[in-house]
Amino acid sequence: EFLVELGGIHQDFLDRPEDAVAVFTEILEVSPGESLALANLDVLLSELGRWEQLAEILEQKAALSGDPEMRRFEMMRHAEVLDVRLDRLDDAEDVYRMLLSADPADVDVLHHLQDLYSRKGDWFSAIDVYRTELELLEGEERVSVLFRMGEIWVDHLDSSVEAVPLYAELFELVPHSEGGMAAVEKIVLEKDDKQAAFDLLSPILEARGEWERLLVNLEALLGATEEPRERVRLALRMADLARDRLEEPIRAFSLLQQALETAPDRADVADLLEGEDLVARNEMDPPCGSAIDAAHIAAIRHREAEV
Repeated sequence: EFLVELGGIHQDFLDRPEDAVAVFTEILEVSPGESLALANLDVLLSELGRWEQLAEILEQKAALSGDPEMRRFEMMRHAEVLDVRLDRLDDAEDVYRMLLSADPADVDVLHHLQDLYSRKGDWFSAIDVYRTELELLEGEERVSVLFRMGEIWVDHLDSSVEAVPLYAELFELVPHSEGGMAAVEKIVLEKDDKQAAFDLLSPILEARGEWERLLVNLEALLGATEEPRERVRLALRMADLARDRLEEPIRAFSLLQQALETAPDRADVADLLEGEDLVARNEMDPPCGSAIDAAHIAAIRHREAEV
């Protein structure tokens, strides 16, 4: 009691916090777990910024607490000091994991772990924690978690294949999510695994009538495609969009030329190009003669030779 009173005098009347810390620390050496000493050290060490010692005090307070809510409170504070003040991320992770083992549905702890793993760059562990949170959510509550998981797979783990099903579920919840569309479009325009993302994005763009945007994504898909038949199919689809949806016959003509260059023996493509030529010429300013290039002429001669 004398030491407790002495520590209080140093703390409250003499404004000598360092001496008060020394006294209360001595009390704990004589009587480990003395609650008043722990409470005073908690306040003093926080004010002095002595984080290492504070972490030890918070750990003791949590271990001695018989109330589950108070124990959780002290453990959260302990983890925060380890994480934010001491940059001991692995130790903070251990505390958060102990909290999660006590309550796997503690969303606040899950969020702290998500943030911690993101700062550590431990993206697989972050995905696991987001997946745990996802299991606790329903309906549109899932949207932000699905989006973040997709973002991690694409930006940090370079796996668009894993991301696309997550965005597909997102669109089931929010069919025309602008953020989701932008994320999927990023895969089509910038990543290697484009097809699945394009297949997901294409019907949404068609339903919204975003024909120019669809054409841009088709162009990215065409640029990543090597198989001749598929290149021709994509170029023909793009030409249809340019002609019928965007009313740009010159652009459609150019796309048909690309298709014919890929497959010069395709008489059907040559027929389309020949039919498009007149329209394209009329759209030019000023109108001019035939716009059909050498590739087209070669295709026509090839057909004539066949006949």
